[in-house]
Amino acid sequence: MRYCLSNKAPVYSDILWAAGMLSLSVFIPFAVHGILSSWGGVVWGARLLPLYYMPLAAVIFLRLPFALALGLCSPMLNHVITHYPARDKILPVSGELLLFTAGVYAVVHYRRSYLIPLVCIAAKTVIFLLFQFPVPGKSGILFYSLAQALPGLGILWGWGVWLHAHQARAA
Repeated sequence: MRYCLSNKAPVYSDILWAAGMLSLSVFIPFAVHGILSSWGGVVWGARLLPLYYMPLAAVIFLRLPFALALGLCSPMLNHVITHYPARDKILPVSGELLLFTAGVYAVVHYRRSYLIPLVCIAAKTVIFLLFQFPVPGKSGILFYSLAQALPGLGILWGWGVWLHAHQARAA
Protein backbone atom coordinates (compact mmCIF):
# COMPACT_ATOMS: atom_id res chain seq x y z
CA MET A 1 0.00 0.00 0.00
CA ARG A 2 1.25 3.45 -0.86
CA TYR A 3 1.15 5.93 2.01
CA CYS A 4 1.04 9.71 1.95
CA LEU A 5 4.13 10.12 4.06
CA SER A 6 6.41 10.93 1.13
CA ASN A 7 8.05 14.31 0.55
CA LYS A 8 8.94 13.70 -3.09
CA ALA A 9 7.82 16.11 -5.79
CA PRO A 10 4.40 15.27 -7.27
CA VAL A 11 4.43 13.20 -10.39
CA TYR A 12 1.92 12.78 -13.18
CA SER A 13 0.39 9.70 -11.53
CA ASP A 14 -0.30 11.71 -8.36
CA ILE A 15 -2.24 14.25 -10.38
CA LEU A 16 -4.24 11.49 -12.09
CA TRP A 17 -5.01 9.83 -8.74
CA ALA A 18 -6.07 13.19 -7.27
CA ALA A 19 -8.37 13.89 -10.23
CA GLY A 20 -9.92 10.44 -9.91
CA MET A 21 -10.45 10.89 -6.19
CA LEU A 22 -11.94 14.34 -6.73
CA SER A 23 -14.45 12.89 -9.16
CA LEU A 24 -15.29 10.13 -6.66
CA SER A 25 -15.65 12.77 -3.94
CA VAL A 26 -18.52 14.16 -6.03
CA PHE A 27 -19.98 10.84 -7.18
CA ILE A 28 -20.18 9.14 -3.76
CA PRO A 29 -22.18 11.94 -2.05
CA PHE A 30 -24.30 12.28 -5.21
CA ALA A 31 -25.09 8.57 -5.05
CA VAL A 32 -25.88 8.73 -1.34
CA HIS A 33 -28.14 11.77 -1.71
CA GLY A 34 -29.66 10.63 -4.99
CA ILE A 35 -30.18 6.92 -4.41
CA LEU A 36 -31.05 6.97 -0.74
CA SER A 37 -33.94 9.25 -0.01
CA SER A 38 -34.43 11.14 3.22
CA TRP A 39 -35.37 8.75 5.99
CA GLY A 40 -36.59 9.77 9.42
CA GLY A 41 -36.35 13.46 8.58
CA VAL A 42 -32.58 13.30 8.15
CA VAL A 43 -30.73 13.38 4.85
CA TRP A 44 -28.56 10.27 4.43
CA GLY A 45 -25.47 12.36 3.72
CA ALA A 46 -25.61 13.64 7.29
CA ARG A 47 -25.81 10.06 8.56
CA LEU A 48 -23.20 8.34 6.38
CA LEU A 49 -20.72 11.25 6.00
CA PRO A 50 -19.82 10.45 2.37
CA LEU A 51 -17.79 13.65 1.96
CA TYR A 52 -15.22 12.25 4.42
CA TYR A 53 -14.40 9.06 2.49
CA MET A 54 -12.27 10.49 -0.29
CA PRO A 55 -10.16 12.83 1.90
CA LEU A 56 -9.44 9.77 4.05
CA ALA A 57 -8.49 7.74 0.98
CA ALA A 58 -6.40 10.66 -0.29
CA VAL A 59 -4.43 10.72 2.97
CA ILE A 60 -3.71 7.02 2.54
CA PHE A 61 -2.79 7.06 -1.15
CA LEU A 62 -1.62 10.61 -1.95
CA ARG A 63 0.68 13.24 -0.51
CA LEU A 64 -0.71 15.64 2.09
CA PRO A 65 -1.05 18.71 -0.20
CA PHE A 66 -3.24 16.72 -2.60
CA ALA A 67 -5.34 15.39 0.26
CA LEU A 68 -5.82 18.89 1.71
CA ALA A 69 -6.76 20.26 -1.72
CA LEU A 70 -9.31 17.49 -2.12
CA GLY A 71 -10.81 18.25 1.28
CA LEU A 72 -11.04 21.94 0.41
CA CYS A 73 -12.40 21.59 -3.13
CA SER A 74 -14.82 18.71 -2.76
CA PRO A 75 -17.62 20.60 -0.89
CA MET A 76 -17.51 23.46 -3.40
CA LEU A 77 -17.53 21.13 -6.39
CA ASN A 78 -20.31 19.07 -4.81
CA HIS A 79 -22.42 22.18 -4.35
CA VAL A 80 -21.92 23.26 -7.96
CA ILE A 81 -22.92 19.84 -9.31
CA THR A 82 -25.42 18.46 -6.78
CA HIS A 83 -26.40 21.49 -4.64
CA TYR A 84 -25.19 19.61 -1.55
CA PRO A 85 -24.02 20.92 0.85
CA ALA A 86 -26.22 24.00 0.98
CA ARG A 87 -24.55 27.27 0.05
CA ASP A 88 -24.37 28.47 3.68
CA LYS A 89 -22.71 25.18 4.70
CA ILE A 90 -19.88 25.17 2.12
CA LEU A 91 -17.38 27.09 4.26
CA PRO A 92 -18.02 25.13 7.49
CA VAL A 93 -17.93 21.79 5.66
CA SER A 94 -14.72 22.77 3.86
CA GLY A 95 -13.22 23.70 7.24
CA GLU A 96 -14.33 20.39 8.73
CA LEU A 97 -12.75 18.47 5.88
CA LEU A 98 -9.48 20.43 6.11
CA LEU A 99 -9.22 19.76 9.85
CA PHE A 100 -10.28 16.15 9.33
CA THR A 101 -7.69 15.60 6.60
CA ALA A 102 -4.87 17.13 8.67
CA GLY A 103 -5.94 15.13 11.73
CA VAL A 104 -6.18 11.89 9.77
CA TYR A 105 -2.70 12.53 8.40
CA ALA A 106 -1.43 12.82 11.98
CA VAL A 107 -3.14 9.66 13.26
CA VAL A 108 -2.03 7.67 10.20
CA HIS A 109 1.52 8.98 10.62
CA TYR A 110 1.58 7.93 14.29
CA ARG A 111 -0.08 4.59 13.48
CA ARG A 112 -3.23 5.32 15.48
CA SER A 113 -5.69 4.99 12.60
CA TYR A 114 -8.44 3.61 14.85
CA LEU A 115 -8.79 7.18 16.16
CA ILE A 116 -10.16 8.47 12.83
CA PRO A 117 -13.75 8.88 14.17
CA LEU A 118 -12.42 11.01 17.04
CA VAL A 119 -10.67 13.21 14.48
CA CYS A 120 -14.02 13.66 12.73
CA ILE A 121 -15.75 14.54 16.01
CA ALA A 122 -12.98 17.01 16.88
CA ALA A 123 -13.19 18.67 13.44
CA LYS A 124 -16.97 18.98 13.70
CA THR A 125 -16.67 20.41 17.23
CA VAL A 126 -14.04 23.01 16.31
CA ILE A 127 -16.01 24.20 13.29
CA PHE A 128 -19.21 24.30 15.35
CA LEU A 129 -17.50 26.48 17.95
CA LEU A 130 -16.17 28.82 15.25
CA PHE A 131 -19.26 29.11 13.06
CA GLN A 132 -22.43 28.17 14.93
CA PHE A 133 -21.85 28.44 18.67
CA PRO A 134 -22.11 32.25 18.73
CA VAL A 135 -25.62 32.01 17.22
CA PRO A 136 -28.30 31.97 19.96
CA GLY A 137 -30.36 28.80 20.12
CA LYS A 138 -27.81 26.64 18.29
CA SER A 139 -26.15 24.99 21.28
CA GLY A 140 -27.88 21.59 20.88
CA ILE A 141 -27.08 21.24 17.19
CA LEU A 142 -23.61 19.76 17.71
CA PHE A 143 -24.90 16.87 19.82
CA TYR A 144 -27.74 16.22 17.37
CA SER A 145 -25.34 16.36 14.41
CA LEU A 146 -22.96 13.88 16.03
CA ALA A 147 -25.80 11.58 17.10
CA GLN A 148 -27.20 11.36 13.59
CA ALA A 149 -23.69 10.81 12.18
CA LEU A 150 -23.10 7.64 14.24
CA PRO A 151 -23.43 5.31 11.20
CA GLY A 152 -20.86 7.38 9.29
CA LEU A 153 -18.56 7.46 12.31
CA GLY A 154 -18.87 3.67 12.43
CA ILE A 155 -17.84 3.46 8.76
CA LEU A 156 -14.84 5.72 9.44
CA TRP A 157 -13.95 3.59 12.46
CA GLY A 158 -14.07 0.48 10.27
CA TRP A 159 -11.68 2.10 7.79
CA GLY A 160 -9.43 3.11 10.68
CA VAL A 161 -9.36 -0.39 12.19
CA TRP A 162 -8.61 -1.91 8.77
CA LEU A 163 -5.82 0.60 8.15
CA HIS A 164 -4.40 0.09 11.66
CA ALA A 165 -4.33 -3.68 11.14
CA HIS A 166 -2.64 -3.20 7.75
CA GLN A 167 -0.06 -0.85 9.28
CA ALA A 168 0.65 -3.33 12.09
CA ARG A 169 1.25 -6.13 9.57
CA ALA A 170 3.50 -3.89 7.47
CA ALA A 171 5.63 -2.86 10.45
